[in-house]
Amino acid sequence: MGATCLTSCGHRWSGRPRGDLKIQMLQRRNEGDSMVNKLTDREIEVLKWAAHGKTSRETSMILNISINTVNFHIKNTMSKLGTANRASTVASAIRSGLLELQ
Repeated sequence: MGATCLTSCGHRWSGRPRGDLKIQMLQRRNEGDSMVNKLTDREIEVLKWAAHGKTSRETSMILNISINTVNFHIKNTMSKLGTANRASTVASAIRSGLLELQ
């Protein structure tokens, strides 16, 4: 498995040839999965769009909610996961299996 990093622009860098980046929300597997249970469905949805490299403005337009609401969900997710920024929040969600790269 090659090293993979999401840049602040939402682009993927990898030591392997680049394929399409698809992010899927995983279904909640069981009640014991603490990370999934910490986040609301909307927080997961906003996180999915952040993983796709969408800005808060773009996400707000896609979900038909205000930019402030998107930022609120991102900040709550960062707090719940103990991360410092969007990129580390997305990376944490991918490492934990909450979001999946395909």
